[in-house]
Amino acid sequence: MECNHLSQYLLNNSIGTAEVCKLLNCTRQNVDFLTKTGKIHPVLQLGNNKLFSKADIMSYRFKAENEAYAKNFEPL
Repeated sequence: MECNHLSQYLLNNSIGTAEVCKLLNCTRQNVDFLTKTGKIHPVLQLGNNKLFSKADIMSYRFKAENEAYAKNFEPL
């Protein structure tokens, strides 16, 4: 049973590089750059394959969107 719960958790809460690209609207090269610079972190890496926490990627996306908005915001 324990293995089933872990498998189900990983299926529901982990995403691969291709889905990260879609969520962040970027290329695989950019995902690699974000990983190498420590802006996002894989929860599992086997060779060139990486799994990311969906919550971590959504959090990064929210933060990046807010920073972009703040740069373009001009107070009255």
